[in-house]
Amino acid sequence: MRRLQFVAALAVAAVMVACQLVAPAQAQRMHCPAPERISYVQGRYVAEEKTAGWEGQWTSLAAPARAITRFDTALLAPDTNVAGRGILVNCTYLLKDGMQLDMSYQPRSRPGVESNFVVSIAGVPDWRPEAGAVGAAFLECTRSRERCGFQPLRVDPS
Repeated sequence: MRRLQFVAALAVAAVMVACQLVAPAQAQRMHCPAPERISYVQGRYVAEEKTAGWEGQWTSLAAPARAITRFDTALLAPDTNVAGRGILVNCTYLLKDGMQLDMSYQPRSRPGVESNFVVSIAGVPDWRPEAGAVGAAFLECTRSRERCGFQPLRVDPS
């Protein structure tokens, strides 16, 4: 009986250690990339994502090269079933000529494959209903990119 209790205690301890090892990567706060981290490579804007457990790349669609002036908006399609959770649609930047640039996250495990980046914005008060939205309701954060943080949860196929 004691041996069984000991084995059970070891199993519980192993699960607790495993959860502690996994939790920090999941609990990390991420942000849209800083404009100075964005490069223009082969007709697209790119920025490497180096957050542990979420390594990948932020990419744009093909676009002409222009100087990025600043971060503008982060856009979220909210999950209607879970408050404070949704799909991070993109990060938008203003270019020197007044145009906008949208970038989306792609995990290193799925390069070039469209996917949905599911995040939590719970506890981040700067996300608001999109201004002037008609139809589908999105949330946006137009504060500094540091104030538009989110917690990555998973990447789903689109």
